[in-house]
Amino acid sequence: MATMILRRLDREDPHDRLKWKDLIARADGSTLFHDPGFLAYHGDRFDEFHLGCFRGGVLIGVLPMAIGHEQQIKVARSPYGGSIGGFVFSEILPFGKYVEVLQLLVELLQADGVQRLVITPPVPTYYEDGSDTLTFAMLINGFKVMNSELTSFVPLLETMETTIFDSRARNMARKAEKFGVRCEFRGSNRDFWTVMDQTFAKHGVPPTHNFDQWCGLAERLPDSIWVDVAYLDDVPVAGIGHFKLTDTVDSSFYLASNPELRQSQALSLLVFQALVRSREEGFKVFDFGGSSVRMVTQEAVLRFKESFGARGMLRQTYRLDIA
Repeated sequence: MATMILRRLDREDPHDRLKWKDLIARADGSTLFHDPGFLAYHGDRFDEFHLGCFRGGVLIGVLPMAIGHEQQIKVARSPYGGSIGGFVFSEILPFGKYVEVLQLLVELLQADGVQRLVITPPVPTYYEDGSDTLTFAMLINGFKVMNSELTSFVPLLETMETTIFDSRARNMARKAEKFGVRCEFRGSNRDFWTVMDQTFAKHGVPPTHNFDQWCGLAERLPDSIWVDVAYLDDVPVAGIGHFKLTDTVDSSFYLASNPELRQSQALSLLVFQALVRSREEGFKVFDFGGSSVRMVTQEAVLRFKESFGARGMLRQTYRLDIA
């Protein structure tokens, strides 16, 4: 088998970009967060250090990554400013080849003065092949689990309306309908952001994106990023910010609700209808996103998701300290 080579990819270079896009279209486990078109929204805020894995001159894997200084040491991160990163490959490699790739990665980072590597790979539901060989290769080559978070998924079954939603979810959705809540799918970003501002004002922290960044992403990737909005008397009161992460996985990157109108249960109706609609559009899984922060469970959030049939899955973050 041909020798593996790692080299940097430039997402602005048309040749690299074309090969990169073609690879992630075929790579098992690849998500929207691996797409150079998505990563472009970061602009020049990060020192990007994207890598391609080549065998015999053919690109067979990519690692989106950026390098920065944290607590006075140089750290490489994948993802950076996102949820999921790590290597994705167009095929399952033999164990020895994964070890070879990891050794090449460490050598390349050492040469650049990097002292720590942090990787959060996709969770198992994003893989069709289900091989843990790369993860095992990471563990026996010095990677340690530095963080585990619970993320929630709903299987979009044909029978989910009768077998998954519990009575609480059904009652909340019915209550919203009686209140007169109506839902608009693939709706207004402006109305969505009105509810986002109300939601995050209560939390006292800003969202991951600002309004301009969100609109830029939605305009650049209209088939992958959109919003659903719930209205009460034509006033936006709840919203879902969707990321189509793969051809089979829809996700709610943002769930937003006007804190003063929670009693309307608008978000419950919006989620209920969004899950049904996602299934009708051919998605197999709905990713509800994280239900913990720094390994502390957000119990009210988790109960809400579980009422819609959500199941928990661990999203692991690995760290390698490079001598």
